Amino acid sequence: MKLQDKLLLSVIPVSIGCSIAQGAGTFWYYTTVKTNDTLSKSMPMESAIDFALFSSFTTFCAVLLTLLIVRINVSLFFLQRIDKVKDIMHDIGENGGGAEDIEPQENDEIGEIYHSLEKMKRNLDISHKSMKKLAYFDKLTGLPNRASLQQELLTSLSAAKRKNEHFAVIFLDLDNFKEVNDTLGHKVGDLLLIEVSVRIKKQLRGSDFIVREELGEPNTGKSLLARLAGDEFTLLINEIEGPNAASKVAQRVLDGLSHPFIIEQNEIHMGASMGIAIYPQDGVEADELLKNADLAMFEAKNSGKNNFEFFTKAMSAIAFQRLSMENSIRKALDKQEFILYFHPRIALEDESIVGFEALIRWESPELGFIMPSQFIPIAEESMLICEIGYWVIDNTCQHIKYWKENGYPDIQVSINLSSMQIYRGDTYNMLKTLMSLYDIEGKNLEIEVTESHILDNEEISIEFINKLRSLGVTIALDDFGTGYSSLRYLQKLPIDVLKIDRSFIIDIEENKSTKQLLKSIFDIANSLDIVTVASGVENYTQINFIKDLQCDFVQGYYYSQPLPAEEAFTYLSSNSST
Repeated sequence: MKLQDKLLLSVIPVSIGCSIAQGAGTFWYYTTVKTNDTLSKSMPMESAIDFALFSSFTTFCAVLLTLLIVRINVSLFFLQRIDKVKDIMHDIGENGGGAEDIEPQENDEIGEIYHSLEKMKRNLDISHKSMKKLAYFDKLTGLPNRASLQQELLTSLSAAKRKNEHFAVIFLDLDNFKEVNDTLGHKVGDLLLIEVSVRIKKQLRGSDFIVREELGEPNTGKSLLARLAGDEFTLLINEIEGPNAASKVAQRVLDGLSHPFIIEQNEIHMGASMGIAIYPQDGVEADELLKNADLAMFEAKNSGKNNFEFFTKAMSAIAFQRLSMENSIRKALDKQEFILYFHPRIALEDESIVGFEALIRWESPELGFIMPSQFIPIAEESMLICEIGYWVIDNTCQHIKYWKENGYPDIQVSINLSSMQIYRGDTYNMLKTLMSLYDIEGKNLEIEVTESHILDNEEISIEFINKLRSLGVTIALDDFGTGYSSLRYLQKLPIDVLKIDRSFIIDIEENKSTKQLLKSIFDIANSLDIVTVASGVENYTQINFIKDLQCDFVQGYYYSQPLPAEEAFTYLSSNSST
C-alpha cells in the first residue's frame, strides 16, 4: 500500500475520534458544569444531546476537511515528487543514467535531493560511457579492441553473405617490438605503439577508415583498424573485389612504417609482418578468419619479416606441425632429452686443440636425432629458446668444471647466444651465477653473438657485451659476412674473436673475388689484434690458403666433426699441446 493511501485511511478514524471527543466534551460541559437550574431553564436535556451531536458532526467535518486538505498538499508537494525521485532512481539503477535532464525544482529540501540526484545521474552517465569505451576501445591508442572487432566482423559477415561480397582480415604483428620494450623501456614502447597506429590510419585513406565512438552505428567507411593486444593489430577491409585490393592496403601500410620513428630522441626502425585471410575462401566464421590470418602472419615472419602473406590451406598443416614440435620441445626439456656435442677448435700454428664450440643436439625417443635447424627457429618463436639457452650454459659449465679438474685448467668452450638472450635482462646475472657455482673463470668461456643480433639494437648490444667482458669472458662475432657485413664494425664493436662464415671458405677455391675479400678481412682483423677463426674448413687446400692469410684457428670436418662429451674429452687428451 502506498504512503498516500495509508494517509487517506488514517484521516477517517482521526476525524471520528475528534468528533466523538468534541461531542462528549460538549455534553459533559452542559450536564456537569452548568447547574441544574440553569440547564433546566436554558437548555433541556434533549437539547443538550442534540447540541452535542451537532457539535460532533461539525467537528468531524471540519477535521476531515482539514486533513483532506493536508493530504492533498502532502501529495502535491511531497509524495508526487517522491514518486519522481523513485522513478529517477529506478532509471539510474536500470540504465546507468539517462539522456534526459531532471526538471528544475524549488530550492527546498526536496529540491536539494533533486539536485543531488541530477549530479549523480550525470556522473553515472559519464561513468557508463567511460566503461563502455573501456570495454570496446583500447585505452592506449584509442582504437577498437578485440571485443569491438568481433562485433564488426559479425556485421561484415552478415553484409557479405547478404550482398555476396568479399572482405579481408589482415593480421599485423610488429617485428622485433619486444626488443624495443626490453631495451628502451615500456614507456617508449607505448609511445611507439601510438605512433604506429597513427601511421597505419594515415594509410587507410579518407572514407576507407572508420573508428566508431558508439557501436551499432551504420557503416560509415570500408575499413576498420583494431588493436588486439601488445604489438598486434588487425585491419578489416570491407567490400573488396579480390585479394589484389587487400595486398595494396598491406603494401601501403608497409610503406608507411618504413620510415624511422623518433621517440624521445631514439631513432627506431620498425617493420611489420602481415597475414591476409579473404572471406569466403579462407573462412566463413569470425574466429576462423582471425585464426587463418594469424597463421599467414607467422609465415610472413618466417619468410624474413616486414612483408605479407596470403593464407593457404597448407599453412594449417604447417601450424599443426609447429605446435606439435613446440610441445615436443617442452617435453624434451622436462625429460632431459637434449645433449651437448663439442666441435674442436684447432690452432693452425701447431694443430693442437685449444677449445670447443658447444652445440646442442636432440635425441628424441619418438622423433629420433633432431638437428638444431629443425627446432631452434620454433624455440625462438615460442620463447623456449631462453630455457634452452640456460640449459646449454649450465651443462657447458659442468663439462668445463670436469675438464678443469682433470688436467685442463685453460680449456675454453664457446657458447652461442640468441637475440632474446642478448636483450633479456637476466642473461648477465645468470651467467655470473653459474660461473661462480661451477668455479669457472672468464678465460674458460667464449660467448658468440651474430651480426644481425647486435644490429637489432646496436647501442644496447654493445652495453650488454661490455657487461659480459667485465666477467672476463671472450666475445666472438659469429657468422661474419652473412648479415649486414661491414668492415667498419670490426673497429666499432667490442669483440675479441672474429669467426668467418663457412660460405666464404667453401667459395675460395672457385671465386677470386672471395679470396680478395677474405684477405682484406684478415688484414683488418690482424691490424686490430682481433683473433680470427675460420669455420667449415674441409680440405687441405682451404687450410693452406687461410694459413697464408695468418688465420689463428679453424673449425671444420677436416680435423673433426662435433663430438659427444666423452669423445670430446678423449680427443682433447690425444691432441692437446700440454
